[in-house]
Amino acid sequence: MKVVGVLGIGPQATIDFETRVLIASQKVLPANANTGYPILIVCHLREAPSALRDDGTPVFPLRPAPALLEAAAWLGQRCDFLVMPANSPHVHEEAIERAAGRSLLSMVDLAVESVCRRGWKRAGVLGFLDPAVSFYTDRLRARGLEAESIDQRHQAALDTAIIRVMEGREGEADRAAARTAVDLLRRRGADGVILGCTEIPLLLGEEPDERDTVDPVGILAPATVAYALEDNTG
Repeated sequence: MKVVGVLGIGPQATIDFETRVLIASQKVLPANANTGYPILIVCHLREAPSALRDDGTPVFPLRPAPALLEAAAWLGQRCDFLVMPANSPHVHEEAIERAAGRSLLSMVDLAVESVCRRGWKRAGVLGFLDPAVSFYTDRLRARGLEAESIDQRHQAALDTAIIRVMEGREGEADRAAARTAVDLLRRRGADGVILGCTEIPLLLGEEPDERDTVDPVGILAPATVAYALEDNTG
């Protein structure tokens, strides 16, 4: 069984991912006390994944923070492959793989593949900050799909809500901002919505409606288990 290196960004979202991996494992593995589960080596990054200016705003074009690459290198020495239950930092996926010397099982690629399998022609995209949203929309458009995002006012409210989840102080207004963002994309004619930030499902609370939403971390968890269980001896 392969050892999984988990590069965590958002505290609550990383713990949520670990729980999902546990549940996904129990669906495919025989019960045998605490044995048989994939081994997870988790690094919770306590800094911003992208380089910041002195005022705390991102440096553009985005580049990985040194701490992100140091964490990737540390994990790479201890695991067989990496996962990162955070959408936005996938803009640095190539640099992460180079630093780790390991492959990254990309939740972004998994989400885009899910959209294609569903036959959507127009996908709504939610995420944290515009560059992260653009990362998804660019990949969708490269596959010949239309991509729809929300306006700056609603994006600002969603960004604030996401940060509050990370800080453990989200309230009803933050949860409402997430629901409003999803509903706005539905009204704009999207076939479905990519929940492109791992804090968004936490804000929505109940299990997202899988008929017209793609939850990347929900796809990543069982994919992680499947990849960890693959025979790598051949």
